[in-house]
Amino acid sequence: MPMTSVLAERLARTPRTLFFVDGLGALVTALLVGVVLPTLREHIGTPRPVLRALALTAAVFAAYSLTCAATRPKRWPGYLRGIALANAGYCLVTAALLIRFTAALHVLDWLYFVGEIVVVWALVTLELRVARAATTEAPTMTTRAPLRRKDHGGATW
Repeated sequence: MPMTSVLAERLARTPRTLFFVDGLGALVTALLVGVVLPTLREHIGTPRPVLRALALTAAVFAAYSLTCAATRPKRWPGYLRGIALANAGYCLVTAALLIRFTAALHVLDWLYFVGEIVVVWALVTLELRVARAATTEAPTMTTRAPLRRKDHGGATW
């Protein structure tokens, strides 16, 4: 079984972890894009309003994911698909902005944003696999599933 499938199945038993990781990543993005990058004006060509918009978007995504981690919704696969699609949209918008502002961008812009797209796209792929791996019998985030003797699986909320 491929490593990503094993990881997806494990995270399907602990979706709270994935929401938490997504939320923390979005929070880091909001801080980097909204606070750190604007202080590097001589090395960054991305316009400040664009940085602010991307930071605000990441902050909203962080609030969504961290709220899901905290509230443990029963129908979590749908919420996970929602943030995965939002993250995919963020990647596409970021790529479009890189194309739009190509002439103004510096090397640091390209390094940061292309790296961010790669990481977020990997997370999107994982989130969609986890949501797909979740069956109707998957444990909810509000209850604890019993541990299975063989592999000590089950939900660990």
